[in-house]
Amino acid sequence: MEKRDVNGEKEDEIYTFLKSRCPTPDGFIDDIKAISWSPVRSNDINWNFEKVLIDHEGQPVTRYTAPYGPKEIRGDILKLIQACQSKKK
Repeated sequence: MEKRDVNGEKEDEIYTFLKSRCPTPDGFIDDIKAISWSPVRSNDINWNFEKVLIDHEGQPVTRYTAPYGPKEIRGDILKLIQACQSKKK
């Protein structure tokens, strides 16, 4: 896998899709002076470690800011696993 742009004019289409389904979770965009891409949009990814939880059908469900780690999103992951298992029955 190679490096891809997540924001701006050369944004990769997967990030366009993910951001269209899961807007910025905190409604905050970084200091405009610190932004190195253009155009700047309100749903841009602010930091390297943002995460998007995707369900078993490939649909984005929730987007998390960088401070959220696996322990904080564990409950959401388990809910998706349970939902997937119940659909298989």
